[in-house]
Amino acid sequence: MGELLYSCQGVDFHYPLGELSVHALKSIDLTIEEKEFVALAGPSGSGKTTLLNLLGLVEPLKIGEIAMENYRFQTLGERELNRIRRFHIGFIFQNFHLNNALTAYENVEYFLFRQNIPRQQRAQRVQQALELVGLKGKESHRPLELSGGQKQRVAIARALAKEPKVIIADEPTASLDQDTGREIMEILRRLNKEQGVTVILASHDTMVLESVERVIRLVDGRVVA
Repeated sequence: MGELLYSCQGVDFHYPLGELSVHALKSIDLTIEEKEFVALAGPSGSGKTTLLNLLGLVEPLKIGEIAMENYRFQTLGERELNRIRRFHIGFIFQNFHLNNALTAYENVEYFLFRQNIPRQQRAQRVQQALELVGLKGKESHRPLELSGGQKQRVAIARALAKEPKVIIADEPTASLDQDTGREIMEILRRLNKEQGVTVILASHDTMVLESVERVIRLVDGRVVA
């Protein structure tokens, strides 16, 4: 067994929908080890994205406990949570979230610049990340000049350049055709095996679920398998 990366105990989450309150997660208990390659699976509305957002510190935890290594999220202030989010977690969004005014290189570099990483170190990380995802020679291209698969590679490179402990990906193949989706999953698998990065993703795509080492299934906000 590897070292424990995440531990969730009794995690509940509600979000407002008009005048209603949606009970998105119900008493979630789970653990994820370092260097695992894990998928959250389940139908739409099962709580996959909500759980990813809590693990990635996109949403605030209000009920239950989540720990990342020795950091217990519910005991930390916003400054410390922001530091964890910026330095330890790489997030890949379904719709890429790239800045169309920036080149591929600049999109990958952006968060490193905000972390005040020296220019020479930034350049090394960006070039290495772009090479690892197969985009060497595309550094000066802007998102509108790239295919969907290439945009997702830029998004992966952006997450990877942070040198995170974990990459969290929400439906990373949803906007792609099947062949391109397989290429993206192969990149994530290689990063997991060769770079030792923990990968946690959400998907209902059978191909994706067959590519990971462990599947955590959610139904109606509960872990069922």
